[in-house]
Amino acid sequence: MEKHESHNEQNEFIFEATEKSEKAFSHYVMSFGLTENDLHKSILDVGAGEAGFIKYLRDHGNEKAFAVDLFNRGGHKDQNWFLAADIQRLPFKDDTFELVLSLAVVPIFIQPEYPATNYGREMDYKNLISELVRVVKPKGRIMFDYFDRGSCLAHKSHESKDDEQMQRYWEARAKIADEFNEFINNLSDVDVSIQTYSGWSRVMCLTKVGGR
Repeated sequence: MEKHESHNEQNEFIFEATEKSEKAFSHYVMSFGLTENDLHKSILDVGAGEAGFIKYLRDHGNEKAFAVDLFNRGGHKDQNWFLAADIQRLPFKDDTFELVLSLAVVPIFIQPEYPATNYGREMDYKNLISELVRVVKPKGRIMFDYFDRGSCLAHKSHESKDDEQMQRYWEARAKIADEFNEFINNLSDVDVSIQTYSGWSRVMCLTKVGGR
């Protein structure tokens, strides 16, 4: 017998989806300090997960908001605003977006081993950042959370001093964080500012200073 969802079940699913989108929206606004003006820009969320933030913007009229993630976790089938793709090879033209965001993604790239490996793929933060810079428009902004040396050592201080493996892990990760900062500071086509702390991580803003 074919199973049909009841009207109540459908409403419950819609409510849960809407609630998730609202929570994601609030989380992004608070994490990045987004303004009303920001929310009407052309936006790309990189490593968007279930893409609740972009869905919320779309539902509220921003048709210039797009999401990309390696996996389609949110089940956004046939949605032209969500693309399942390698975030180190973004499927967009140069100078496309006014605002590029990435939440809880860059820290995955800052691991003791360089380049990191995750999801069976090599994850090189140099490739990722270069792609973010490529797709943002001149004078556009890139914002992401990341771990600096202070973040790593703060984590280390909360680990048991008897756990030598974790102590070494965070020391090694702090070293990679220093190398990441050096790479960022050597970029010639962006201005760098540190926005704020976001939990264990910090938020960095890169403003593209000219055409590529």
